[in-house]
Amino acid sequence: MRSTTHPPVTSVASLPPGVRASPLRGRLRRLDESLTATRLAVLAGLLTLGVGIYLLTLPSALNGVLGWNEGYDEGVYVGAAVRFVNGVMPYRHFVLVQPPGIVLLFSPLALFGRAFGTLSSLELARLLTVLVLAANAVLAGLIMRPLGRFASAVAAFSLGTWMSLAWVGPHVELEPYLVFFDLVGIFLVFKGDEIASTRSVFFGGVAFGFATVVKVWGVLLAPLILLCLLRSRRKAGWLTAGVLVGGLVPTLPFFLAAPHAFFHDVITTQLGRNLFVGAAPTSFSYRLLFTTGMNAPFATGLIATTVAVPAITALFLALVLTGFAFARRRLLLVEWVALLASAAAFGGMFVSPFYAQHYAYFPAGFLCLLLASSLSRSREALLLLFRRFKRAGAPAPRRLGHLGFVCVAVATTSFLVVNQVRYGRLFYAEASNPTPALDALIPPGACVVSDYYVDLLAADRFTAASPSCPAPVDPLGMFLAEDNGNPQNATGPFPSQFVTQWVRYLSEAGYAELRTPYSDFIPWTRASIVWFEQRFRLVGGQRYAYPSPTIFDSYKAEYVYANISVP
Repeated sequence: MRSTTHPPVTSVASLPPGVRASPLRGRLRRLDESLTATRLAVLAGLLTLGVGIYLLTLPSALNGVLGWNEGYDEGVYVGAAVRFVNGVMPYRHFVLVQPPGIVLLFSPLALFGRAFGTLSSLELARLLTVLVLAANAVLAGLIMRPLGRFASAVAAFSLGTWMSLAWVGPHVELEPYLVFFDLVGIFLVFKGDEIASTRSVFFGGVAFGFATVVKVWGVLLAPLILLCLLRSRRKAGWLTAGVLVGGLVPTLPFFLAAPHAFFHDVITTQLGRNLFVGAAPTSFSYRLLFTTGMNAPFATGLIATTVAVPAITALFLALVLTGFAFARRRLLLVEWVALLASAAAFGGMFVSPFYAQHYAYFPAGFLCLLLASSLSRSREALLLLFRRFKRAGAPAPRRLGHLGFVCVAVATTSFLVVNQVRYGRLFYAEASNPTPALDALIPPGACVVSDYYVDLLAADRFTAASPSCPAPVDPLGMFLAEDNGNPQNATGPFPSQFVTQWVRYLSEAGYAELRTPYSDFIPWTRASIVWFEQRFRLVGGQRYAYPSPTIFDSYKAEYVYANISVP
């Protein structure tokens, strides 16, 4: 039987007499030897980090806010952490429809903001998100390292150059943190074709458990525990114990403080979430579009939906089937992990009728592992086929193949990075800084109620001097929790206690900052509008208009009202 191992590299001493080694060939060989799987993964992370830092240098990307709705979530997550470090408990004192993981992660940043202002907390959260995105690329590469540097490079660079990375960073979304803890868990538990030591398995379980505290989607990776169980019941027990510790210990204080509100906000509200009035569930083709990230280079969606996305999906499935069908070796344990995690995360994205673009980063974080495994196995099958039919002693085609692969890899990575930068510039072109206007209209320490709290965080008007000031952070979440899962643009009728709650918030506040007059983030009724007009007067604000048709939100504004009945 012929050996399929690569022939040893010929040393300079073994060359025939009179034949000199090419200096260029020697340098290329040393460069090739230095590019290990670990270094390639780190290189992908540095590339992702560089793009993220560049986007943060764009006007108002670091110290401002995004457009009409794109920056809403960071006001919720950073704001909840700021409330928490100031003694205001999520679920008990205000609605938060996500688990408390992000509150715990951002609490150190919020403590820093107590000394230097809430803008510093917001800026640190954005910088941390960029670091997490880079770390995810590195982790993806390290997970696939047992398959060789080719698979490691594919996993790291495919995640690090995912075309729609601007959807999840540098601004704050939950998905990068969810993927981070899940990848940490996979890295700690599964080592190539083996399960790691008991201690590593336990801490990997802690990472899996905390992922569910960041976002409940983490439970979708439960099949990995069963996979571990097939190899070792003892280690599966330690993994389960770690999951329970990582999931229950951080959650328990919040649950005990308000059991009913916690379960209602995090579980019941999310399960009962309705679509916007008149909206249809996101189609299968568009969910595929978002998952591939192709919505970024093709903003219209027409070409991508009708041609590119089906073609990429078919190519991806062909690679998976080719890798499974023609590779001679069996699947390693880490490849089963990639397959199961991808199927669970991708399938989970089709359960809910509501779908936001940034959700797509969650399945993308695991599909890159499956892509690396499939390409690696397909490459192995092609190399085996090539060796069977090549002429004996002709190494030139092999060198040519390596050169072609390097050229294709560099060209593809360059295209993806350029697209990330181009799309990121477009995405952050609508960022603006509300600080000058809000600073001039709202005195420091004033009690302010808003429908878009990231504005107040950026302007350092989020925390009031009075402890009795109302402390909501998520008006949209309040609609979901208080109005039977209906989103904020529902036309009513609204529950009377929900309307009364907002009237009380406004009556106790000295100022109200709204994106539009009578914003639909607040349950306005005819009576509450009349009441508001009698108690509040418009004192100023600012408006932004973007004439470019490529801007997502062509217009946005902030309107500030003063409560004339509050001294």
